[in-house]
Amino acid sequence: MQEPLPEKMTVRLYHRMKSIDLTGKSSGLSEQIAKEQFVIFMSNLLKGNADEKSTIIMRIISKTEGPVKCKQIQEVNRQLNKRVLGRQ
Repeated sequence: MQEPLPEKMTVRLYHRMKSIDLTGKSSGLSEQIAKEQFVIFMSNLLKGNADEKSTIIMRIISKTEGPVKCKQIQEVNRQLNKRVLGRQ
């Protein structure tokens, strides 16, 4: 059985999914991700061109819009490599 994603990566994905606005629906105080938020997130991630996908990845890397630092990209890359490829 593979290990789960690192906590930092999980938190980044959670915040990105949670940030999806479901217009006309009350988000309430729930900390759960709505099914619609998950579907929209995955749909956006899996379709589109590189430009559209890069926007999603940038939002996972950084909570703020704008340029990201090399260290931030390296950290996400390291976490993904460690998880997916089993490398440090």
